[in-house]
Amino acid sequence: METLPKQSEESPLDVMHETILNAKKYVGEEFTRTTNSWCNCFGSEIAVLGIYLFLAKDTVSPEDRKTYKKRLEELKIEMNELSNKFPNKNLNPDQKTQTALFRKLNIFEEYK
Repeated sequence: METLPKQSEESPLDVMHETILNAKKYVGEEFTRTTNSWCNCFGSEIAVLGIYLFLAKDTVSPEDRKTYKKRLEELKIEMNELSNKFPNKNLNPDQKTQTALFRKLNIFEEYK
């Protein structure tokens, strides 16, 4: 009988923290292996956080969840605007903008 791989014991919050910590690496890897624009690759990380925030509904207070969701929505709006400015792989936000976006991706901290 074949055994299935063991399911990860990581909580949704663990996955979110890991995604935030490794986002630069993940965006870079996706950008290298696909034809996606930098903005689309960054958007993948926003989507991951959104999914796991939904899955963490039982472990995050309603107030915190609302705050994190609002930050993600604001980031999505900003990314939509940037995607229009930088629509393909050959056009990318400058390093300063990318750095600011990675800081904003940490939805657990207020960005100033």
